[in-house]
Amino acid sequence: MAIGGISHHLSSIVLWAVLPQILTSFVLKSFYTLLPQIQPRLPPNASADQIAHENSRAQRHHRFARIGLILAYLGYTLSSVYIEQGTLFSQNFYTLLGLTREQVEVGGSSFVKSHFRRLARSLHPDKVGKQGEPLFIAIKQAALVLENEGSLKWAYERFGMDALAWQPKPATQREAVFRGAQSTVGFYVVALVSIYMISWFRRSERVNNYWRYLFLLTTAALEFHIILRTSLGLSFTHPFLSLLLPNRLPYEQIQFLRQLFISGSMALSHLTPLISTASMLEASLEGSSIEERLTAQAYKDTEAIRPLIQDLTMVLKGLEQESRMLRWGELRPLLGEGMGDERFEGVLEDVREKTEDLIKCLKVKVGEGTKEAWKDAVQRGAEKHMVEEEVRRKRDVKVKEKEKEVPVKQEQEKPIKVEVTSVAMPSSSNGKMELTTTGAATSLKKPALHPDVFGSKPLSPDDEAAIIARARLLSPPPEA
Repeated sequence: MAIGGISHHLSSIVLWAVLPQILTSFVLKSFYTLLPQIQPRLPPNASADQIAHENSRAQRHHRFARIGLILAYLGYTLSSVYIEQGTLFSQNFYTLLGLTREQVEVGGSSFVKSHFRRLARSLHPDKVGKQGEPLFIAIKQAALVLENEGSLKWAYERFGMDALAWQPKPATQREAVFRGAQSTVGFYVVALVSIYMISWFRRSERVNNYWRYLFLLTTAALEFHIILRTSLGLSFTHPFLSLLLPNRLPYEQIQFLRQLFISGSMALSHLTPLISTASMLEASLEGSSIEERLTAQAYKDTEAIRPLIQDLTMVLKGLEQESRMLRWGELRPLLGEGMGDERFEGVLEDVREKTEDLIKCLKVKVGEGTKEAWKDAVQRGAEKHMVEEEVRRKRDVKVKEKEKEVPVKQEQEKPIKVEVTSVAMPSSSNGKMELTTTGAATSLKKPALHPDVFGSKPLSPDDEAAIIARARLLSPPPEA
């Protein structure tokens, strides 16, 4: 994997995200194995103060181990880049040929050719065998590049082995800078996207964005300064660069700066929560007021039991899943076989929402700041309900009164009937008494017709004779 490549940087980010968390527990266990007397232990029937003290010790040990591991890994990543640059086939061409830049600048291409011929006589594959062929090819390529006093050597010193693969070869330094800037921009685009993605998925990392952007801007400024300067003499004679990166070309310095940015940014993500928490607790405990001390101690206790809370959260999630499965097994026969999982989830969601509403109402009812408002709202609701009940009662009374008036009006509109009486009237023609029907059924509006008192059935001779005889007996005797 090439130093400074995109794949190398991505693998470094992944290792930074995974290794510190995995190795911290391993380091603590190894440390407690070597020194068991310093491991925090709770005695039987421990008091609350003892539990808080031991939890604080465990948290402090974990924090120190994490900080030490992160700093050690930071040093390892930076030193690995420097060491890898010094390996045989990763060395720059000056180191590979055993020359310094000052010797090449003074001696020129002829000095490089003569030096290569001396090396070829001792390192040629005909003398050392085929195992020396890769080294001989690398030396020959280095000599060809350093012999070139034009833009090829200038581009190699600033952009490394990538400049040798450019087609066509750059003819001027301006063209070399333009071609190299295209590959350089890719690194900074990936860096910006990585910072944005980390901030998006982990909101707690946003507090470090200022320093990340500052480091990235500083790295870009240093890189472009190294690329665009006309003389390389300052890079070898500058005290700081000579002490930090001796005998390193500009492209190797750029590789180191990029790795420093990546490792520093990832170390910042791990160290900021640890250092800020410890410093905040110490500063708070040194406060003058008792309230600040109690608040700091409470925060410290919270930080101490944070791992326990995380473990309990995982256990509760598992228990919630198990209880959900048990509820589903118990309620499924009652809900019917036709109910699917989606409908069951809908029922549970509805019950959950109603339960949450009930809990919110109860909190409002018993809260210190909302108790009076709840009573006022209930009283206004009761008064409104009483008014509505009174209006409803009056409306029902009016309806009943109207229902009573309807039969009375119907009774008044019925026709008045008069009984039919039968009287015997004397006949004016033959002096005999005849039965005359008087009376009628009248109404308020128009007179009724005389009813047939005897019905529609004709009288028999016997009934007719009996009626005539009775009429004679009841009638007065005729005058003489």
